[in-house]
Amino acid sequence: MELNDRFMRLIDEIKRDEYERGWNDAVKSLVAAARKGITPPDHRPDAVPTPPTQEDGTSVINMVQSVIQDKPGLRGAQIVRSVVAKVPGSDRKAMDRTCRTALSRLKKRGRIEQRKKRWYLKKEAKIEAPAVGSLAL
Repeated sequence: MELNDRFMRLIDEIKRDEYERGWNDAVKSLVAAARKGITPPDHRPDAVPTPPTQEDGTSVINMVQSVIQDKPGLRGAQIVRSVVAKVPGSDRKAMDRTCRTALSRLKKRGRIEQRKKRWYLKKEAKIEAPAVGSLAL
């Protein structure tokens, strides 16, 4: 038993020494890299993601609104399919999230409404113009 305990302690000591040696090597290489100086990669404007648009520059939110205007009463999935068809080469999964975000934003802005899981343009409240010759105080 005693021999086994000493053997296990020796193994633990070897492991600690090896771990410490590896840690010290890692820290030395990090310090050496920091001394050389780390430069950030060149900024490339073409690498910045842009929202998907049609060839004419129409944004997804405008495409969603135009789909609802052209075909009121579509469900969300049908709107997504229509928008994906308008943007050639688009990723359906990414466009699904983008279109659903556009639906949410249009709803919050009061431009569209959902009735029985179908989307419609919201009827605009009529704004009455003041009568000619009347002054608002």
